[in-house]
Amino acid sequence: SSDLDFIFVTEEELSLGHHKVAQRFISRITERHRGGVLYSIDLRLKPQSGAGALVVSKDGLKEFLESSPPAWIRLAYLRSRKLGSDW
Repeated sequence: SSDLDFIFVTEEELSLGHHKVAQRFISRITERHRGGVLYSIDLRLKPQSGAGALVVSKDGLKEFLESSPPAWIRLAYLRSRKLGSDW
């Protein structure tokens, strides 16, 4: 079985609204139905891993990637795709 990896990034100043939208998205995509869970989600690719906030600023993400994260995280970011309102 596989999971989805999400990194929520904003170019704006971080706000509580950003976190609420990310939490709502995760809640909807992982809610249990008669047939089971639609998708499982892995949030370990966030710059702060399990302990950090759901949403990171673009500058914060850039700083994290320049700080030599583990190889498995670098590989995941190299294979990632951007999703957003301008896709």
